[in-house]
Amino acid sequence: MIQNLDEKYNIDKIASIIGINSNDIVPHVQTLKYNSDDSIKLIELDANLMRAIQDGQNLVIRGEYEDSLILCTDNKTFELKEAETTNSLLIISNGLANEELLTNPPLENNLKIEHLTHNYIEPCLIKPNFLKLKESLEPTAYRGPTYEIELIDFFKYSMKDLKNFIQASDQEILKALYELNATIINGFYRIIENTYFNQIVNHILSLIEENSWSYKNVYLNETLYTLEELFPREVVEFVFKSMMKKLLTTNPSNIINSNDDVYELDEIKICRFFAEDILKNTIKFDFKDFLNIWKLSVPKGIKTHMTYLEGLAIVLIENNKKIIKFLPEASLPQNTKERLNSLFKIKEKWSLTELKMYFKGFLENISDNENPSKSDDNSILGTLLNKFARKIIMPNTGDDSNDKVYYCSKY
Repeated sequence: MIQNLDEKYNIDKIASIIGINSNDIVPHVQTLKYNSDDSIKLIELDANLMRAIQDGQNLVIRGEYEDSLILCTDNKTFELKEAETTNSLLIISNGLANEELLTNPPLENNLKIEHLTHNYIEPCLIKPNFLKLKESLEPTAYRGPTYEIELIDFFKYSMKDLKNFIQASDQEILKALYELNATIINGFYRIIENTYFNQIVNHILSLIEENSWSYKNVYLNETLYTLEELFPREVVEFVFKSMMKKLLTTNPSNIINSNDDVYELDEIKICRFFAEDILKNTIKFDFKDFLNIWKLSVPKGIKTHMTYLEGLAIVLIENNKKIIKFLPEASLPQNTKERLNSLFKIKEKWSLTELKMYFKGFLENISDNENPSKSDDNSILGTLLNKFARKIIMPNTGDDSNDKVYYCSKY
């Protein structure tokens, strides 16, 4: 038995004990000394995190003291959970790998075990919950200059403030702010109150009609100049760009003012805008009546399509009558199981296509954790449904010989 590892080693004796031919041993000695530092934590890096580090992105932990542990890159959010392994994980400083041992002259190398553990931190890509963001900004929703005096004592948030407690990456926060119709006013992010936002949209549409502009040629600067007497210029610009698409190429013969920035009404956003305006204050609406009102409400030249309502409304059958119900995706729970339970309470059975409209955000995150070449949205959602729902196969009585597949509550 070796009494002192810091003194001369009897290599032949050690080799004999462990059954190794001493001629095959590289003439190097690496001594391990245990001096574990409990402040060190190991984290498993998936492809997303590895890529973020290689790209030089910042990794930050966000949230308040009572929140769960969340790690953010520039554009993704991960929940951190502790995992266990049956193996012993060692962190050793100044160790030499096989290649280095073969090329270096004989030496004795004293190594320190910096950390020994059976636990590590496992990151899981998640979709951030922006309920706290919405609740923080709603009390100071912008309703116009007249009402600002009422909000003088309310705390308002800059981007720096939001990053201190919103558990999401910078890009995801900016996207969520945009979807909440929030923009910077006097240095702080403010949600544009829904009625005020709608007023500006309607004024823009009236201006298009009054000037006989095509919905494919709408002029930014002229719109700002005309409406700035009624609304703050920066708010009009935000609403304008929210409902428009910038034209990358233009037909000179169709342009009235070549010095202005030309935009096109975003057909999908405009159609969703009017559909929401019709449905939001009703529990349910007769489907045929809705289609007629919707078609008449949109600007001239815009065509409505039911595909534009994905994730905004759902068509149901009640008493053999077709109705439409306002059901925005943002109103549903963030948890997969809870979201499915909510949907099954509204409608007993759903097709895969119908459910996919309400799981787009979930699927994007799950796809990032998988190999995109080996999985698609349908297969990923199918895996979730096999876990949290029950499949029903119904024979087709029509001309199509394929059976119909639906999903319902598991219990």
